[in-house]
Amino acid sequence: MHITLFTIGKLKDTFFGDAQVHYEKMLRPFCHLIIEELHDDPIRKNEPKERIIQREGERILKWISPDDPLIVLDERGEQFSSLSFAQWMGRYKDQGASLQFVIGGPYGVSPHVKQRAIKIISLSPLTLPHQLARIVFLEQLYRAWTILQGKQYHY
Repeated sequence: MHITLFTIGKLKDTFFGDAQVHYEKMLRPFCHLIIEELHDDPIRKNEPKERIIQREGERILKWISPDDPLIVLDERGEQFSSLSFAQWMGRYKDQGASLQFVIGGPYGVSPHVKQRAIKIISLSPLTLPHQLARIVFLEQLYRAWTILQGKQYHY
């Protein structure tokens, strides 16, 4: 299964970079993961955050495939348990689908990107910094695969 994660901005702290490398390695036996880091805009004083979100959304929409399902990660999305997320992922795995996930920048995800999405998923009702959200997502993705494979990681 191919999974692409689109993110705004690069990981700036080595802690998050090391964690990402760890989960990319752990996920290799289960799926082909690509992380596309789209550049973030410098935050200009007095610029409305809606304008920044719009530009980031336009950038995301240029990169995503029109053929593959798109899932947005947002704290206002549907919440899953790890088990129910694994079962949801399993349905796409069984269909041989490729999935695209999006984590927005510091201000969130454009409404235009959300409209394109087949699902909006919440990693937590708490607002997570987008760098931390990336690591939480990768861990949950790994957990979902271990659940689907009957591995002991989850239990």
